[in-house]
Amino acid sequence: MENIGGTFRLLRKSKHLSLDAVGKGIVTTSFLSRFERGQYDISVQNLNQLLERINVTWSEFVYINNAYKKNISNRISQCYLHEDI
Repeated sequence: MENIGGTFRLLRKSKHLSLDAVGKGIVTTSFLSRFERGQYDISVQNLNQLLERINVTWSEFVYINNAYKKNISNRISQCYLHEDI
C-alpha cells in the first residue's frame, strides 16, 4: 500500500481528531506527523492501534487507501487526455 500515512491523515482529520489525541500512548506526536507525511514507516501493531483509536477497520482503511489512490490516478489521466496540465 502506497501513501498509507496520507490516507491515515485524511481519515484522522475527517473525524476532527488531533495528532496528540490519536497518538497518545501509542506513538509520539512527532512520529505520527512524520508517518502521515510519508517520512516514517509504521509497524502493523501500531497502525492497528491507531486505526482502532479512530474507529476504522482494516478493511475500510484498505478500501479507502486504494480508492483514494485510484481517484488521484484518474484525475491525472483525465487532465493528461484533455491536455489540461
